[in-house]
Amino acid sequence: MALSAEKRKLAELLALVRPRQSMAARMAALSLADRLAFERWATARKEWHSKFDAPGDAYTALLDGNEGPALNWRISQKVFAPAPEMPITESIESIRQKYAEYAETKT
Repeated sequence: MALSAEKRKLAELLALVRPRQSMAARMAALSLADRLAFERWATARKEWHSKFDAPGDAYTALLDGNEGPALNWRISQKVFAPAPEMPITESIESIRQKYAEYAETKT
């Protein structure tokens, strides 16, 4: 099998395991500096959550203005960018087209 065919097959397998818009794909697309910043934020966020004993205490703290550590906005947009809105009244074909366009622009 030619090298180009092997590369194409690998890309197809990766697309099955890690679709373009999956969290894994978004994390893989981050630069090393952004990935490290995200990991520091995730660690700080876990530590913040561990300070609360009862399930609703973290939510109460949020309402009281204690939002905990914040993730850099630029990184949060890369990792948690919202998917396109798909109103329930749209046709299946329209939804397919919107999602295909979204997936292509977010690669």
